[in-house]
Amino acid sequence: MEYTVHVYAIVRVPVKVEAESQEEAIKKAEGKVDWYTQFNGEQEWAEENAYYLVDELGDEQHQKSHWYAYVEQDITLIDGHQDGPLPLSTLA
Repeated sequence: MEYTVHVYAIVRVPVKVEAESQEEAIKKAEGKVDWYTQFNGEQEWAEENAYYLVDELGDEQHQKSHWYAYVEQDITLIDGHQDGPLPLSTLA
């Protein structure tokens, strides 16, 4: 039996922006990248981004880094633990 499996992989794309807050930085980064042209061949953007990790420049120890996700259309802080964000399934 042959199958086509669509893997919704999460990739990290760093985008540098100037903003007044981390939430504003996310919105600016979203508008700065043309997601449809970031992939080639058979890959395409699934029109969804799972998480956002926001780092402040100059914060070498990442003490001001935070994880965010859209929860019901709102950018929401979802810091979970040191290794990453809370699972999205726990946020709904």
